[in-house]
Amino acid sequence: MRLGSIISETLRNIASGTAHALTMFLAVLFAGTLLGGYEAMSVMRLETEAAVRIRAFADVKTVVGGNVDGLACDRLSDHGDPSFISGAMRSGPQVVPLATKGIELSSYEVTAGMMRLITAGDPQEVPGLVRRVGVIRRLP
Repeated sequence: MRLGSIISETLRNIASGTAHALTMFLAVLFAGTLLGGYEAMSVMRLETEAAVRIRAFADVKTVVGGNVDGLACDRLSDHGDPSFISGAMRSGPQVVPLATKGIELSSYEVTAGMMRLITAGDPQEVPGLVRRVGVIRRLP
């Protein structure tokens, strides 16, 4: 078919009402506006919450590199405030899964406090591979 024939047939269908194009257009426009507006409001709310947390330093107070005593770091959260969590983490050895030979995965050794910080709750409910260590000792 020629393009002109397709366009003229489309215009005749719309004009006669057999295509219900106007109704479909209005329905899609209405649904898109409602869902788009809801999504935009959700994104703006999340951005506002993130900005408030960043301004309040709610997530991270201090990041210390170098030699950190993991046991002392974990004990920082024992001072009584349940909203304060501290933990330590360091790079561990590369892990090569048996099912995917030749692909190395990074591993990290973490203290119990870091597991609570990462999981935001129960450290036992962590999916995936996790290597837990009791204490990260000061490296020489």
